[in-house]
Amino acid sequence: VIALLGLLSQNLPRIEKASTASTLPETESGLIKRLFMFKCSLIQIIGNISHNNTAAQNLIRELHGLALVLDHMRIDDNHPFIKEYAVVALRSLLENNPTSQAYVSDMEAKGVVQDPKLASAGIQASLDSSGHISVKREASTNTFNVKENSGT
Repeated sequence: VIALLGLLSQNLPRIEKASTASTLPETESGLIKRLFMFKCSLIQIIGNISHNNTAAQNLIRELHGLALVLDHMRIDDNHPFIKEYAVVALRSLLENNPTSQAYVSDMEAKGVVQDPKLASAGIQASLDSSGHISVKREASTNTFNVKENSGT
């Protein structure tokens, strides 16, 4: 299951804009949608297998399944709920398993993926030298006047 999820993750790109998917031929688009649904089902299986099962939790961690599940905690227009399934699977993988919890806790941020939607709103994320992520609003030429409500 972990190997198959990894293979699908490497070969099926995330689509952030639904309009991109509509440019594919209908037969190819249908196949890709089924593969994305299969990918979501694999995450659900991982979550179900690991629920209250320390042996399965440990095996999935050793097979690098935690990183794969964490990688799906981003929005994907091919399957809008994959992030939520990944959250539930991660809960099952970490529940009552201090070794897996420490594994995730010890992970370090490698970089920040800039989201075009946030950038268009003037929001910039960055990673400092200590590994902390900061989010800043970029300087804007737009000015807004906001009146305070004095309550009178």
